[in-house]
Amino acid sequence: MTERFLRAKHWQLFSYAVALPLAVAAVTVSVLFSFSGKESGIAALRIPLSVSVVVLMLVLYKCIWLGWLWTLAFGVRERMPVFFEADTERLRMIFLVPSAYLIIVFIAVFYGSFYTMGASKEFPMSSLFVIPLHLFSTVCVGYCMYMAAKTMKGVELGAEPEFADFREEFFLAGLFPVGVWLLQPKLNRIAESMELADADY
Repeated sequence: MTERFLRAKHWQLFSYAVALPLAVAAVTVSVLFSFSGKESGIAALRIPLSVSVVVLMLVLYKCIWLGWLWTLAFGVRERMPVFFEADTERLRMIFLVPSAYLIIVFIAVFYGSFYTMGASKEFPMSSLFVIPLHLFSTVCVGYCMYMAAKTMKGVELGAEPEFADFREEFFLAGLFPVGVWLLQPKLNRIAESMELADADY
């Protein structure tokens, strides 16, 4: 999977992360709402189905973003200076947090759409745990962005960069999918240089 992200062009990532999910969500919602209540039993499920599909497309978008950040952080590790090695295992564990959060959110929304929507007007107190989990996941994503940008810049410089050196990469990594148009060509060039180095070796 990492190799695919390394070789992918910016327009391909944009298509898979934005264009495809938007198209699927738009078509699905349009089809579901084309049914009337008297014509089909599907009409009764159109709201929960629509919500589930939209959330699923958002999860797909986030998964591609996290996969791209993973590639920035780990895809070029063989070219990294030694100072990054101490952060490897911790970074892998931190990447698991937003990934698990996406799964939990989708399951919660799917369950809520089909089984609890409309059943009660009261705010479910169990939903309060999502707030700290969301904040913790956001912090973890920020750290992943930080290390991904630092890794990429470190490979370019061949030395440990200061934040001032990679702040542009940091903000572009967070501006997905806009940032992918500027960072992915750099990643492609790094991947090509790695292939040339392997061929020479």
